[in-house]
Amino acid sequence: MHNTIIKIVIVNGSPKGEYSLTLQHSLYMLGHEKDVEFKVLHVGKDLTDINFELSSLESAIADIE
Repeated sequence: MHNTIIKIVIVNGSPKGEYSLTLQHSLYMLGHEKDVEFKVLHVGKDLTDINFELSSLESAIADIE
C-alpha cells in the first residue's frame, strides 16, 4: 500500500491569530492524523485593513495554489 501525504492549508480568519479557539480545535484534530502535512495562514490577523501588506497576500495565494 502506498502512503499518500495529504496537504492541508488552514485559512484562519480570526483576528486572535494563533490563539483562536477554532484553530486550536483544527490543530488538535490534525495532530491525530497520519500522513498529513499542513500550514496555517493567519489572514484575519495579517491581512487586516489597518495592517495590509501585499507580500502577505501574495504568499497566502501561493500557499493555497
